[in-house]
Amino acid sequence: MPTSQNAHLALDHIPTLPARESVVGEGVFLSAWQQLMTDSAQGYGEGPHPCLLHSILAHLPDPVEQRNATVAATFVKWLGTNGGRDLLDRADRLKGRGLIPVQAYCAAWATLNRRDPCISHGIRTIEGILGPIELVTEVDNYRQISKWLPKLSVADYETVEAVVEWLPSREGTEFLEKCQNQIQKLHRAQRQAELDAFKKRSSQ
Repeated sequence: MPTSQNAHLALDHIPTLPARESVVGEGVFLSAWQQLMTDSAQGYGEGPHPCLLHSILAHLPDPVEQRNATVAATFVKWLGTNGGRDLLDRADRLKGRGLIPVQAYCAAWATLNRRDPCISHGIRTIEGILGPIELVTEVDNYRQISKWLPKLSVADYETVEAVVEWLPSREGTEFLEKCQNQIQKLHRAQRQAELDAFKKRSSQ
């Protein structure tokens, strides 16, 4: 059993499903998160929180375990999707209406995560994120959704909520800016490569 001082060594910050090559943002967010966890483990040293994840989840009633790391990594990977962009945009709009940042992020997540029978077959956002398959895109018959829905615990919900609350912090804001800048850079490079390829074909 790992001690509290080296518990971070037992955690793998790997999502339930790998980042899709076709979704640039997933890979960017996941890679940045994994690097952040590695760097923070070195920086936090022998303190009460072996790595940043332990600090983020410090207020949860149970010790941080592998499941928490998996859920956090899966959620952060999702931030690089259109759905994740929607969450961040909602939070920004709420901040503009006078809510303090942490309230804005929590309110945005609560609204986005509600079960709405008219949206995504009635799947909660967290169920879609942590599901064993891409529920919305791979299950055609909504009546079959129930058998694919993941069995989530209170700890799963609280892990995601804790990461959401961390996002508007100084570290979280820097993390988001870094990821968003990298995504923009990759998209520009991708568009340029496509343009160059088009020009090459046209000149032949």
